[in-house]
Amino acid sequence: MNDLQSLPLEQVTFDKIYPVATFGTLRWGWNGQKAGGNHHLMKGYSAHKKAFLPHFIAESLAIHHKRNSCAPFEIFEYDEVNYNKMIPRVDALESFNPNRKQFDEYYYHRTLANLRVLPDDFNHELFNKIDLWRERDLDIPSSQWEQFPIMRCWIYSSIKENRLSLKYDDSPVIWMGTE
Repeated sequence: MNDLQSLPLEQVTFDKIYPVATFGTLRWGWNGQKAGGNHHLMKGYSAHKKAFLPHFIAESLAIHHKRNSCAPFEIFEYDEVNYNKMIPRVDALESFNPNRKQFDEYYYHRTLANLRVLPDDFNHELFNKIDLWRERDLDIPSSQWEQFPIMRCWIYSSIKENRLSLKYDDSPVIWMGTE
């Protein structure tokens, strides 16, 4: 998997096995419960990490581009066998088909993004009980973001919000597979 972290973007395709980062009901601690919500679809992971997506907030069941915000995410890493079991389930939940061109800018789209990985002992209420219906921002000052390592991950986000982010040189969105 480490080789994929530096793979040239022109070689990225939807069949590449990247970690999957989640922000809503797929997260481990959704609703303050272990394995709550849709987290059961994520089974088989070999590593779990806390992270954030720079310049985005999470609210309800969506993420929105917002400069200098940091949406809380959880990263799940997989071996090839378990990834190939998990990804069709999650794609189906998100109504995403990698073999079909996506035309609706508001639907979820599997997107490659650079997330910032937080230390294992990072503690914030948004990683405990998650209130999906409020704006979720970790409020980490952007001047501190460089201290957190970058990890390329698949996320599910709207093409519209991705394009808003791509107007800036420091966008975490690095590949959408739509062009």
